[in-house]
Amino acid sequence: MRILRIASGGDGVGALQDGRTVFVPRTAAGDLVTLKRVKLAKTFARAEVDLIVEPSPDRIEPACPHYVRDQCGGCQLQHLSLPAQLAAKRTMVGEALRRIGKLEVEDPEIEQAAAAWAYRNKVTLAVTDAGRRIGFHRQGRAGEIFDLERCLIADPALMDLWTTVREHRALLPDNVEQITLRRDGEGGLHLTARVRGQTVWRSATLLHVALVRRGVPAVLWWVPEEGAPRAVAGAPEPYPATVFEQVHPAMGDRVRAWALDQLGTWEGMTAWDLYSGVGETSVMLLAGGATVESVEADARAVIEATRRGPDEGIRRHAGRAEE
Repeated sequence: MRILRIASGGDGVGALQDGRTVFVPRTAAGDLVTLKRVKLAKTFARAEVDLIVEPSPDRIEPACPHYVRDQCGGCQLQHLSLPAQLAAKRTMVGEALRRIGKLEVEDPEIEQAAAAWAYRNKVTLAVTDAGRRIGFHRQGRAGEIFDLERCLIADPALMDLWTTVREHRALLPDNVEQITLRRDGEGGLHLTARVRGQTVWRSATLLHVALVRRGVPAVLWWVPEEGAPRAVAGAPEPYPATVFEQVHPAMGDRVRAWALDQLGTWEGMTAWDLYSGVGETSVMLLAGGATVESVEADARAVIEATRRGPDEGIRRHAGRAEE
């Protein structure tokens, strides 16, 4: 069977002999493949590649060893060349605009990031086997987790932090079920351990000492079940690591700049920045001459935005925009 295109989500799309559309992960447009584990639904099917009879010219060797060896579910397109990835993403967005948005538009142009690797400022890892395995879920097998060594799309500073944490995993909470690594907008590193139950993280200080000795100091956060995040080591007044920020900071800045450019001039106007996060857009609106009403549901983000300033020209509200 020949793969015809890439669908939203990254699966290759082909057609079975009975006419049903079939979705096949880790394939490229133009691949000629044989299939295995074909699962039939009423109007479509899903399958896996058994053999690549004729590879697409778009196919490359994935850079990350986890992608093939561990069937990492974090990335879907590493087997495609960068131009093929960009073309696939253009098509995905165009199809969404036409199918969901009911717009008669061509596929949009791609605003390409400066770097294809080492950009992501947040990584969330699942934990299983009492901490003996910490990493990502396998592609198509949500119940299976492989032990992560290094993620190539993550900020290298996060992976340096992870290297040390991985070596000292015995110092993580006994009941940890999820770990989030994050680098904030000012370069600070954070590790958040989400746990089952309410058992206190007693070894947090020891882990922090180990991180400092390795040159990767980080603020350590403990999140009990149904409880609020608490900083337990690393800083007396830490940056709130659980507030929302774009995981690709450089592209987030470019999106904000583009959106504001579409507004034209707003000097002398009152601008409402809804879902404002830590206030980057509010500051840009203020710089353009607007008086800003900044609204954010997360009170911790509002506190951080206030800390960053400025004090004049922006009135900050902690609450739901809908209310």
